[in-house]
Amino acid sequence: MKKLLAALVSVLLLFAACSPVEHVKSMEPLPDAVFEERNVFFSGIYVKGLYITDNGIAAADGKEDSPMRSFVLPLSYGRAYTADAGDGRLKGAAVCAFDPSELGPGEERALPDGGVLAQGQVRKVSYAPGAGGEWLVLFASANGEQPEIYVGESIVLAGEDPTDEWWTPVGITDAFGGKDDFADFKWDAAQMNDALFRELCRKYPAYVTEKNVGKDQSGEYDIQAYYFSPRKYDRTLLIVSGVHGTDTAATLALYKLLESICAEKSGDTGLSYLRTHVRIIVVPILNVWSTYNGQRMRNSENADLGIDFETVSQEETRCLCRLFLELKDENCVFLNLGCYNKWETTSELYYTCSAPERTAFFRTVNRIYNRLSERGLAKRPADTSCLMRGAWDARTPEGCAEYIYGIPAFGAYHSLDNYGRAYSAESLSTAAECFGNLAIAIMKD
Repeated sequence: MKKLLAALVSVLLLFAACSPVEHVKSMEPLPDAVFEERNVFFSGIYVKGLYITDNGIAAADGKEDSPMRSFVLPLSYGRAYTADAGDGRLKGAAVCAFDPSELGPGEERALPDGGVLAQGQVRKVSYAPGAGGEWLVLFASANGEQPEIYVGESIVLAGEDPTDEWWTPVGITDAFGGKDDFADFKWDAAQMNDALFRELCRKYPAYVTEKNVGKDQSGEYDIQAYYFSPRKYDRTLLIVSGVHGTDTAATLALYKLLESICAEKSGDTGLSYLRTHVRIIVVPILNVWSTYNGQRMRNSENADLGIDFETVSQEETRCLCRLFLELKDENCVFLNLGCYNKWETTSELYYTCSAPERTAFFRTVNRIYNRLSERGLAKRPADTSCLMRGAWDARTPEGCAEYIYGIPAFGAYHSLDNYGRAYSAESLSTAAECFGNLAIAIMKD
């Protein structure tokens, strides 16, 4: 809860003297920075020489510079923004449908009614943009120094937003093989396929179909894919889990997500969107051999499939690359789901991202953290060390998908034992919640 009530994120961009309306380079770009729930680090720019008039925005003509300092920020989200310069140093704010930093010396452009949001000494100003294509211009008193302007989205607590599409799974039981358990984490690939994924094919034959997409490196086992195909779809989501033999919990959580999408009984708008607008192709167990051999991390030739996508030396890797090739021109997004033990990272949540457009993904990463924090589950912020583009190279599934095949790629890894006992209802529900909301966010972005 403390995180949710945190102050707006601070964005301090350095300013240097320059001619009127000259762009000033901000600090090193922060478009990928991670933020608190509904708060954002922005990569905007300070522009010297802009000032607000009674009904518009003007640029100084060069004879004198405005005593104001203006910060120009392109708006691209639908939720309300709040700006705060502190101590009444925010002298005005305006919103326009053009980039005001492109005004020439002495040029002034009028704003429509409502374009001037505030004038005079104000502490805060808020604005809710439309679909995009607008610029927020903030005017702050300089007093000879670069002002600090805090910009962020208005804090909205979990559950207080009627437009919130957050999915919370219900009814997930343990996976220890007990009488009331939905699965047994010790099952091999054949058992998981037959009891879980093929059961979806049997229950929803018009929506779910199975396809053999190749043999594993040992030559003994088939690799199965499942196609969840609406009558009409706009995009395709390719999901793989079980790259490592230790990823069984991810496979089980993925199944519970898919079961919920198929059933459509929750009334959840996010799941309904996936069900009706997105074709989902799932390879639930890539490293099939490991499920028959003690759920080892590596495959039959002791290869780590997670870093084999540059050499493509293993049949499992080739199998996934064939799917990348098949889908590269189909408006596809790739999501890799896995698990790790808590000793492998300092955080309960760990993510990768190779896609060029990652805003929705980052927002959801932090919403997950805050929601888990509310329940006393997440003790540390998500591990975001691999969220930046380029952090993962073509050796990995995510890197290969984007850099070789041009498919935006994401990864999410769930801690086995930070949310109750590994394979417990609590642990698997948390994993399904994380995976499901990530899928909804990146496909609706």
